[in-house]
Amino acid sequence: MKMDTKKIAATFAVLMLALGIAGYAYAHWSDTLWLKGTVTTGKFGLQWTFDATLPSENTKPVYGPVANLTWKFVDDANGIHKGIVITLDNVYPCLNVTGHIDIKNIGTIPAGYVDSESNMTVNPDSAKEWVDIYEATPFGDITQIEPGEDAGYNFIIHFNEATLQGATATVEINLVFWNWNEITP
Repeated sequence: MKMDTKKIAATFAVLMLALGIAGYAYAHWSDTLWLKGTVTTGKFGLQWTFDATLPSENTKPVYGPVANLTWKFVDDANGIHKGIVITLDNVYPCLNVTGHIDIKNIGTIPAGYVDSESNMTVNPDSAKEWVDIYEATPFGDITQIEPGEDAGYNFIIHFNEATLQGATATVEINLVFWNWNEITP
């Protein structure tokens, strides 16, 4: 029995052509699915409060307060508090300043503490040898503040015996927070 190779080759060519057309038609089939929805993102918001006091012995009955304390918030480019600058005028040896920074998360997403290097800095540089930061004790979970919760620091700034009378010192406290999911573990 003799095989007809021409018929087999023709059949093979027709099958390949048919499969090619079917594959092309299948590959170019498409459909469009339209979705309509609303995406709502969370809100990042922190509310800072600050309180600092000088000791009662700072006030002399005849003269009034000896040292003076003023402070202001430091804001970033978006107007969000990122730190506090405390200025102390007419300081003297052994003066203790106690303070409290409270940061409440008023947003809808957790706030993560970013900059662990942003501790207290003192200006002018010459004042660094006078100032001892005895405590900068965190309260609450300062590393991540959940919505509705608060955290912060209690601190004591002590001017030691090397302090020049009548001197001025500025203490800057910077605390940087970001959206919690931007913090890398």
